[in-house]
Amino acid sequence: MKGNSRLFLISILFLSATIIQAQHFTPPSPPPTYNFMNYGGYYRGPTTNQKHHFKIVFNDGKDTIVYTQINADMPSDYLLMINKSLSKKDSAYKTRIYPSQTKYISRIDIVTRKEYTGSPRDSCWLFPLINGKMNAYSRMAEHDADDWSVQFIQVDNGPMISVNDPKALELFILNERAYDLFAKKRYAKAINKYNKASD
Repeated sequence: MKGNSRLFLISILFLSATIIQAQHFTPPSPPPTYNFMNYGGYYRGPTTNQKHHFKIVFNDGKDTIVYTQINADMPSDYLLMINKSLSKKDSAYKTRIYPSQTKYISRIDIVTRKEYTGSPRDSCWLFPLINGKMNAYSRMAEHDADDWSVQFIQVDNGPMISVNDPKALELFILNERAYDLFAKKRYAKAINKYNKASD
């Protein structure tokens, strides 16, 4: 009987400790959700792809202005154009506009009326972020030259290279400081350092 009582007491103590531990357990926060993808996988930073007034210039020269945002999808990014004159049940109510259908798109600043132009490139539009001997581009139309917004680089008129491509780092091999910054994913600072040294 004593053995059973001791076993019962140990079980009660273990159960009590487990309950106390559970009360103080804080579940881990869910990982951030990114819906913007690049060629190397999901987008590296926070999604700041906002709605803007976009001027769309089609391959036939026709153009239109829509209030929308760039959507990431496979196999291509797209703009969603909604025709509110139609019923939501109509198949033409929503139309996807892909890069291959356009000469270019421009984000219109409704205050200054300036246009920030993105050119079609394979499955996306590329917007210039940094200009110099080395240029930087983004698939987003926000025009913020932050480290996480730089997605492609190009030296002079050379090939466009993803920042995730190992060949991108090789471009900085002669500039130790820029090389170190780029390796640490400080893309914007690395490019500016490269361009300053090239002046």
